[in-house]
Amino acid sequence: MRKTSRKRSPKVAIDLDKSDFLDVALELQADAFHNSSTLLSEHPSAVDREVNEAQLAQELVSRQWTSSDLVNHALGELVPLDLAARILYLFLAHGVLSVATTKCPSQDIPEEAWAEICARAAFLTALQQGNIEQTAVDEQPPDTYVWRWHLDFDTSKERHTGTVDFLNVVGVLAYVCAMSVDDTFAARRRPALRFSTMPNPQAAFPLPNNKEDSRPDLFALPYSAFRKAQPSDTASTVAENTRILPMILANFPNVFSHAHKPEVDGVSKGSEDTIPPLQFMSYTGLPLTSTSVSFEQFYEQISLLSHAATRPTNLSSDLQAMFDADKLDVSYACWPGILLAGETKESNIHKGIMQELVYMQQQRCTQPHLRSVLGLACTADETVFLRADAIGTERHHIRNTASTGVVELIQLVLGLTLADDEHSGVHPAFVFQDVARPFAPSKEAMPIQYRHRQAVYMDVGADSAAGEATRFYLDYLVDSRGSLTGRHTVVWSAFREVDACDPSICEEHLGSSGRVYVGPYALKMYYADMGSRAQKTDIEHFVKQHAHQDGAKYVLLPERTWRGEFVHQSVRGFAHEGDVPETVRRKMIIRREIVSMSPLKRTLAQYQTVQWLYSIGVLHRDISNGNILLASEEPSTFIHPQERTVIPLSEEPRAKITLVRRKNHEPTGVVGLLHDLDMAGGVNPPAEECSPTARKFPTGTLPYMSVDVLQSRRRFHRVQDDMQSVFFVAYLFAFTYGAPATFTYPFQKPSHGHRWPTEINSWAFGPNLDMLGSIKSSFFSIAEKWLATFEQQTLAYWEEGSQHKKTLKELLLALHDGCLWYGLDDGDEHASESFVVNVKASPSLVIEVLDRLFARNPELYRLRG
Repeated sequence: MRKTSRKRSPKVAIDLDKSDFLDVALELQADAFHNSSTLLSEHPSAVDREVNEAQLAQELVSRQWTSSDLVNHALGELVPLDLAARILYLFLAHGVLSVATTKCPSQDIPEEAWAEICARAAFLTALQQGNIEQTAVDEQPPDTYVWRWHLDFDTSKERHTGTVDFLNVVGVLAYVCAMSVDDTFAARRRPALRFSTMPNPQAAFPLPNNKEDSRPDLFALPYSAFRKAQPSDTASTVAENTRILPMILANFPNVFSHAHKPEVDGVSKGSEDTIPPLQFMSYTGLPLTSTSVSFEQFYEQISLLSHAATRPTNLSSDLQAMFDADKLDVSYACWPGILLAGETKESNIHKGIMQELVYMQQQRCTQPHLRSVLGLACTADETVFLRADAIGTERHHIRNTASTGVVELIQLVLGLTLADDEHSGVHPAFVFQDVARPFAPSKEAMPIQYRHRQAVYMDVGADSAAGEATRFYLDYLVDSRGSLTGRHTVVWSAFREVDACDPSICEEHLGSSGRVYVGPYALKMYYADMGSRAQKTDIEHFVKQHAHQDGAKYVLLPERTWRGEFVHQSVRGFAHEGDVPETVRRKMIIRREIVSMSPLKRTLAQYQTVQWLYSIGVLHRDISNGNILLASEEPSTFIHPQERTVIPLSEEPRAKITLVRRKNHEPTGVVGLLHDLDMAGGVNPPAEECSPTARKFPTGTLPYMSVDVLQSRRRFHRVQDDMQSVFFVAYLFAFTYGAPATFTYPFQKPSHGHRWPTEINSWAFGPNLDMLGSIKSSFFSIAEKWLATFEQQTLAYWEEGSQHKKTLKELLLALHDGCLWYGLDDGDEHASESFVVNVKASPSLVIEVLDRLFARNPELYRLRG
């Protein structure tokens, strides 16, 4: 995976801040949590956003950071602070901004004082962002100024439209001003994104990760989504948008050096009186002592602007066309295609931040190629810039009328306007192509298709000393469990690029021509917690060492694993862990990017796997439907090599590739396989894994977690918890899947999960784990609840009286009654009994129960799911 680390100053202040989100979390949970199951079951087209906000608040309350240098760190390479300071002066010169003192706010300061005021603003911003170390109080000039934006930038009325116009016009104005002070700027930087409002404000954003009713107030799309009106346009294909250039010319007629000439191509050279860059505020950092740079030096540098040509040059014809576009092609407006979402509020910025985090989560889940996500929350007086990654969420508050605020707002808006893939958070290992996805037309969604970029290749790791990467063709997304922070687990069905005679190719496909890709493999990408037992002791390697034992054939281990960068290096920009401020380091989870490759399989339960892992001292601790696989392979749809034509955006226009089948991976006599040891631990964990803090953050996938783990009753995860998780996998199977899939691999995409009944949702979802444990315990203690729900509400395929349902019911009863639970009532009628969890249930007892079941029904053992 290609590295794009940027060193970050070790002096930057980043503070953990819980207070804003604790209040929001408590407020939302009180209103929304108790209704979550009803919403999931009774409203199949929408999940209430407040439920998602409550869950996000619970997840993020300890992973929120306020970062004083976030704008400069995220976008400083595009818009250095010295450039933002010079644009600030030009904004004053052209009436974009005006400035007054706090004592006389109604009286604008004259032009002769602008240089000093801009120097003060720049100095304060450099101090705030950590680019200068303050050693003397008198070296920090007080901020006694109030800044006002042009009257037409009225974001207090028609909030969505006003904010979008403000962002677009300021971004373009800053861009043309940058051209006037740097004659190479236009050649090096080009606008990449433009802001817009919802094409249909009454409808949710289409193609979300789930059916949640998410409607951001504003969003950013690539400039290719905007164009001039055409005769063929209809109301169902385009939406109205403000023309940026006419708005600039109407309000700032002197912004260009002479009459605007759209026919002029290229950008004319700037003035001979070139303004040197303000090196004291460069992105690479400053000397550690403030004595080497004084305020007088700041003032001397920035005052050169008053003696130079300050009018931007004319735009080229293609730039004019970009800024003059008045239509949005609505087929681009979808969750997988947006570059950034934003939320506007009248005054409650904290509520806006929480809603913005919901949008960021949608973007993260629908764009699995992202390793960080950007967002904006705005009021009339304040702008909050957010960025989320696997470690947590950083945010920075900007006061739009403060001296540091106007400098950073220019840096932020121009930086977002210019943001390329790297600065937008796209992982550099991916190669994309444009795709169109069909969408059923309706009143809420007018176009019949939506367009966006889709990852088609992924370049992983290095196979040799030369640093050559392994290229994978990404066929389709198998699973995406990408939360806003955390592990960000994503799995693709992928094919690995090889030579035509590679030994991993099955015999009948050897010798295929062209660019050959062998598969299918499950290519899994996630961010591992380096403090976990699985990573500290390398449990995966430990299990491989025991692979000579017979039980190992029930475990599917990765064939290859690549370890990439740490998040604090690749995203946060800290070159070393020691650079992270001590106040943050104590609380921050150190995560590392990991990619693994294993044969692609279907999911099914196989209980004996738990018994073998337990015998070598390992607990899985995350048994779920997705982590239990079928061992058998039936490549009935992959007899011949498959040719594909892909059109990647970064290489030749059309590329023909050939997909060939890998050799089978089918252990003899094995029905199922357990895989994914990322959350594994020991049977007898060390003391630090038994602490009260560790119990607050249990491992597992929510619907499949045991009652004791949910309620943190034990000091550590036990084998009984893994066995109970397998029971929940079996119980939920008939509520999740209908008829068996026709083909095992490689082109059978996973079906979308069905919505579970209210009775199940009540114990399967929600932010309060202890409450879920109580509900779950009550549900499975009484047959009238768990067994009656199974008999009455499973999917149509599992019809009452069918052999499949009878078999599954017999298995569930065998595992439940007297095995994982034991009865308190000796009555004959099963429905009258009450049960409690059997805390002493052993793997040997489970195997004994299953052996008796299989002895009575020998045909069950070889059943396929």
